[in-house]
Amino acid sequence: MPQNENGAPASRSKAIYWLVGVALVVVIAAIVAARANRHAGEDPALVYARKADAQYAAFIQRFGIRASVCDILDARQAGKSDAAYVNAFPAAVQQLSSAVAASGVAAFCAAGAPAGIAPLQTAHDMLVKGYGFEKDALGLFQRFERDHAAATLTAALGKLDDAQRALVEGMYRIALYQRQVR
Repeated sequence: MPQNENGAPASRSKAIYWLVGVALVVVIAAIVAARANRHAGEDPALVYARKADAQYAAFIQRFGIRASVCDILDARQAGKSDAAYVNAFPAAVQQLSSAVAASGVAAFCAAGAPAGIAPLQTAHDMLVKGYGFEKDALGLFQRFERDHAAATLTAALGKLDDAQRALVEGMYRIALYQRQVR
């Protein structure tokens, strides 16, 4: 029988390599299957709550435009020049627009809440309403870029605050439902 450099028969060495290779493939396949099925048995309400929470966290990150709006309004109210703030505002609006598009909020709103769970459907309606207010605010911010009217900016700020209130209410209803079913 031919021998390898260790003195072991070559056929046994090949069998060991094949066995290790097959075992490695089985382990990798098991890991891939476990990761693919990780959320398969989860409660749809829990999955929905996680998605809603991610969307709300993204909204909070986008809420920073409020500071830019307040800077412009405060400068105007104090009688100071707001030119620097107004010149920087289009970049903030573009960033907000890009962030809204990238966040997938439209897909989240279209997907809806899990069927048959009325409290989550009500919460989803509140979230959709809130994201609608955010979209309205974005439209007013874009209009402000053209008309530079303080009234437009004030209306946009009001819409942003309405969005925040509706989203907080929707997230509260989701948390309340989760507490009730536990």
